Amino acid sequence: MKQLLILTRREFWEHRGTFLILPAVVTGVFIGFLLLLLLGLSSNSIAINIDADWESEYETHELRVEDSSLMDVFGMKMAELAAMPESVREHRLDQLFTGISLIWIGVLWIVIIFYLLGALYDDRRDRSVLFWKSMPVSDALTVGAKLAAGLVLAPMIYLGFIVIAHLSLAMAATIGASGQQFSLWDTLWVSANFFSRWAGFLVLYAFTVLWCLPFFGWLLLVSSWAKSAPMAWAVGVPILLALLEGMLLGSDVLGRFFLEHMLSIEFWQQGREVISNFQLPEALEFVSALVVGMVLVALAVWQRGKADEI
Repeated sequence: MKQLLILTRREFWEHRGTFLILPAVVTGVFIGFLLLLLLGLSSNSIAINIDADWESEYETHELRVEDSSLMDVFGMKMAELAAMPESVREHRLDQLFTGISLIWIGVLWIVIIFYLLGALYDDRRDRSVLFWKSMPVSDALTVGAKLAAGLVLAPMIYLGFIVIAHLSLAMAATIGASGQQFSLWDTLWVSANFFSRWAGFLVLYAFTVLWCLPFFGWLLLVSSWAKSAPMAWAVGVPILLALLEGMLLGSDVLGRFFLEHMLSIEFWQQGREVISNFQLPEALEFVSALVVGMVLVALAVWQRGKADEI
């Protein structure tokens, strides 16, 4: 465990720019935007779409504000939230904070892809693999440290910045809606369910990592043997196999498996429902993903043992 922690720390310092500085910059831009709103910048015409469809007798209508401060938008939107039933309010806030989180999640996904593609490839390209293979560290531990850095450490850092973004947005809305005749604590802070939201994110992310383990294992395997252009190999081989399967067998099993266990956008969107209603088909698919993923990771470890500089 001590060696694993040291190797993981080494990965962090070597990739501090994408693991720490990049999400910090994204968060800084987001907070800067909120500060501009709170400065009371004005607009000649601000259209605010208010979805008042929580009861059937209401219709969706539009409110137009002339020469209004952008800061006032917070107050008006918070007033609309306060008028909604609690279940509808929680749903709207869930959509809001989930949408905000997707900014960091999208950046994180790109970081993970390029990090795993270069994890073993870069060591061979700069010949540092010769140094690390001379150290008393096993290939399995080296690959495990890279997986831990990319799939555990980096996401925890990004989650920290998501928490900062959520709290910043809530604070901005609280300041903008100050003076309103309703409880901001009950309307926003209680209904947002921050702690359960962040805990749910951890559970959903952990489940997604295991679900997409074949994709991550494939990236590591390509990184361990590709002589050049690892991205082209990582994308080209699955596409070629899917095309050959379609032409020779008339099926799309491989193609669907690649798509479902790669970016898995649909799974991420419906992840909470999948976890809460886990049935036999999902369980079998989950087990198959684990098996395929572990085989690919094992092949990457084996190939790393044979690897030399490029």
